[in-house]
Amino acid sequence: MDYQDVASARPLSGLRLVLTAGVPGPWSEAAKTVFKLRDVPFTPVAQAGGGENPELVEWTRHRNAPIALYNDEAPRVRWLEIVELAERLGSGESLLPESMEERMRVVGITNEIAGESGFAWFGRGLVQRARYGAIRE
Repeated sequence: MDYQDVASARPLSGLRLVLTAGVPGPWSEAAKTVFKLRDVPFTPVAQAGGGENPELVEWTRHRNAPIALYNDEAPRVRWLEIVELAERLGSGESLLPESMEERMRVVGITNEIAGESGFAWFGRGLVQRARYGAIRE
């Protein structure tokens, strides 16, 4: 993947997707897949996994990945924000069911897995603790 650095990506328009470079991080891979499924082109921007990422923090106020930045809109960092942006910008079949009941079920189950304090959130913390010696938020 041809990653841009923060300084090169910041002035661009369209969707910039900050991804952990060099490793297939599960959060970054999920975000890439969401936008690919919705046929939304994006510019990949490199984030150093476990790093301080000061230029990224200055731009987005976040140092983790993924971060979706569309034009001058606020950065999106949570899974539902990213899915909703893909839904708005993309085309083709929706990632979310039309039925309110089914949609609530999908969003609820996904949040229990991917949301803050969800199953995968704690798994991420265990991996970071093993890799870096401490959990980084």
